[in-house]
Amino acid sequence: MPRTPVAPSETATAPSTGVLEIVLQRSFWGSTLGHFCGNYALYFMITWLPIYLKEDRHLSMQQTVEVASLYYAVVSLVALGTGWLTDSFIRRGAGRTVVRKSAMACGLLLVAFALTACAFAGPHNYLLALFIGASGGGIAGSGVFVFPQILAGPAVAGRWVGLQNGFANFSGVIGPALTGFLVGKTGNYVSALVVTALVSVAGALCYTLVVAELEPVQWTAAPTTSASVIVEPGLP
Repeated sequence: MPRTPVAPSETATAPSTGVLEIVLQRSFWGSTLGHFCGNYALYFMITWLPIYLKEDRHLSMQQTVEVASLYYAVVSLVALGTGWLTDSFIRRGAGRTVVRKSAMACGLLLVAFALTACAFAGPHNYLLALFIGASGGGIAGSGVFVFPQILAGPAVAGRWVGLQNGFANFSGVIGPALTGFLVGKTGNYVSALVVTALVSVAGALCYTLVVAELEPVQWTAAPTTSASVIVEPGLP
């Protein structure tokens, strides 16, 4: 029966890149620490936003639900819009590195500005700052997994993303606990909001200064196998 050669599969040509080679990449740590910092603000909002609104801003339970729900909706809608817009800029010829890094930096800096404003805002203008922060979170959230997928390339993306996401989600352990400690120690949310803002600034710096050019890493490991073939039934 005839054998029909096919193009090499991803697994057949994937470089045998190990964890050590990935973690030795400067851009891995830029992307991972940026993701960690973005997640810090995200987990702050998931775990503490309703409590902040009720305890610090004295909203009723119904008002808390409405404001928090609208906040999360704004994050989602802005993320969708930013993803479309950044892709559109790149299709029209804008540099991929500039577009992607600018979006992450703008988003995280907006979050930092908004949280600082919330820390010192009065009862009539904190909501504006809060929803500016929601917009920033959506802008930054749209590109979190774009960076590792481009940098790692299709053959290593799963390993890179798994490592990055694992490290970054430790912010879900550290952030809520540190926020609780600061609120309990000071009796208000000012220091917790300012710390979250500073972490967001650090995230913007990681994406812009630590991540190198947004191009696939040239892995040094050699391909593992040659092209595979499949056997198809046919007439004798």
